Amino acid sequence: MRYESAKTEKGNVGVSYDSQEEADLQAAAMDENGCTGCRDCTDCHGCTYCTGCTDCTDCHGCHGCTDCHGCTDCHGCHGCHGCHGCTDCHG
Repeated sequence: MRYESAKTEKGNVGVSYDSQEEADLQAAAMDENGCTGCRDCTDCHGCTYCTGCTDCTDCHGCHGCTDCHGCTDCHGCHGCHGCHGCTDCHG
């Protein structure tokens, strides 16, 4: 079953296939990490309107990114994996 949190004040939505509590915790973590308007992201910081991302920093509108560390000013990335030390990534 798919669980989804209510949208937080910062516009984040947590998603879990395990429990409603996990979805709510994910949404709270996105808020605490300075993310805005993100959905189903884990351990991301300062991201905006990202979906399904993990370990990203300062990304905007990215989808399905994984293990992005040190990203700066990323926009509209799709399906990124194992990114390290990225700078000024677009599309």
